[in-house]
Amino acid sequence: MAQVKGRRRKAGREQAKLIRALALLAAVTGALRLFLQSVPAQRLEDRLDVDSRTLLTAALSMQLGVPAGALQPAEEVLLPGPEDIQTGPEILPPEKPEADLPPQPTDEEPAFLDIPDIYNPAEEPALVYDPNMITLTDHTSLNVSAAEYLSREFTPVLAEEGPSVLIVHTHGSEAYTPTEKNSYVPSDPDRTENKNYNMIRVGDLVEGILDEAGIGVVHDRELYDYPSYSGSYTRSLEAIETALEKYPDISVVLDLHRDSALDPDGSSHKTTVEFEGVTCSQVMLVVGTGEGGLPHPDWEENFRFALELQTVMQNRYPGLARGIDLRTERFNQHATHGSLIVEIGYSGNTLEEALAAAERFAACLAEVLKAGEKIT
Repeated sequence: MAQVKGRRRKAGREQAKLIRALALLAAVTGALRLFLQSVPAQRLEDRLDVDSRTLLTAALSMQLGVPAGALQPAEEVLLPGPEDIQTGPEILPPEKPEADLPPQPTDEEPAFLDIPDIYNPAEEPALVYDPNMITLTDHTSLNVSAAEYLSREFTPVLAEEGPSVLIVHTHGSEAYTPTEKNSYVPSDPDRTENKNYNMIRVGDLVEGILDEAGIGVVHDRELYDYPSYSGSYTRSLEAIETALEKYPDISVVLDLHRDSALDPDGSSHKTTVEFEGVTCSQVMLVVGTGEGGLPHPDWEENFRFALELQTVMQNRYPGLARGIDLRTERFNQHATHGSLIVEIGYSGNTLEEALAAAERFAACLAEVLKAGEKIT
């Protein structure tokens, strides 16, 4: 009987120890989330890089009295990385149960939209360079004037041979609200590793339209936000530098993302605009200045490029473009004089709406790049 009581007391102590460990785990997790939400969105080098799994493992090790190496989780738990959002703090909605999202086999052919005929600039009306058409959200202290920059000459440069454009996805797993036509099983809320339904799919469409226009493209289809969100920009920069070393005539680097926000009722935010009966998401160009501290002396070249691109979008598809987002962060845009982040829609938009917007964005980009046909 004494042995039984002893075993019970020991079991009770182990249970109490486990309860304390779980309570500490919850506290540490909550503190990490509050810390990550309090840090302004900026490139990884600007921020403290926190390895959340290491901290949690250490906390459990102390409480359970076992070596940290003995704690091997069944799968990695990914907390949102501090660099995960480009246009402001992202509030992720609760993960939807899989029962609400009909599973889609990963090898099933997606429902691609037809690649449209691109513009023939000779048949289009002349562009109107009206600064009042340009919308701009300036998060810097630079007080830039769109009118002043529009007055500067802009001449795109295309490579005589080989690619002129690199498409990359720092957060390639970002995805949209599922529909019957385009459904997926999420890897995380509003994200999927299935390249048929995330930003890689959008990049495929942009690549196809530029290719039809005779513009050489390299499309990097790797996911740099898996298996960990943390370090995404560091990994994508390495890929950009590798591509530029291999193809030195690349002058444009597009980092394609989608935005995310919540409406007051907690639903995923979305914006749309309609053209000839086709519903599109909106598109936002993000320009980094390096005012936050990272060297970026030629950011104005990227800004002039963004102004030219928004001018074409406003002329051809009024309302397609959201305001240019001018930021203090660099966002890897020091790599070329034609580097931009392009936010195509919100998580509340559907993939169909995002692809419709990407079609029109890519056609406008082709017009900008082919204007003048200046060849290196």
